[in-house]
Amino acid sequence: MGGPGCAGIISLKRQHYNASTFPKECLRDYDSTRRGMLSHNKLLFARGRKRGGRPFAWVYVGSANLSESAWGGQKVLQGGKTGALNVRNWECGVLVPVPDHKLEHLDMEDDAVPPMSVFDGTVELPFQVPGAKYEGRRPWFFSPG
Repeated sequence: MGGPGCAGIISLKRQHYNASTFPKECLRDYDSTRRGMLSHNKLLFARGRKRGGRPFAWVYVGSANLSESAWGGQKVLQGGKTGALNVRNWECGVLVPVPDHKLEHLDMEDDAVPPMSVFDGTVELPFQVPGAKYEGRRPWFFSPG
């Protein structure tokens, strides 16, 4: 048993990955910092600047997979407009803010966003940053049945 058809960190349906609207340029590999352990992380790291330039950073820690059934779906209508957001499910999660005192002492250019190191001491990053691009590779495809 085992082999290439049995597992993968990122699994997608082939039809979604091959769609012209899929953001392939954003896809990165997951290289765990916890060798020998399976990963089941559901984390979303956000960092940037508010209007006025003040930096912010927080992490979502929750139960949601990266799927339409977890986050809802929004279709693009004819003419390029977006339709209503359709949410069929609810997931549980918390937002963990990076404390203000860590953000106040960052040495950044005026238009820069906080580095990923801003999360040190708030939430452990379970993967290498930055992740390798998927250039020339593709994720694991699953097909039901």
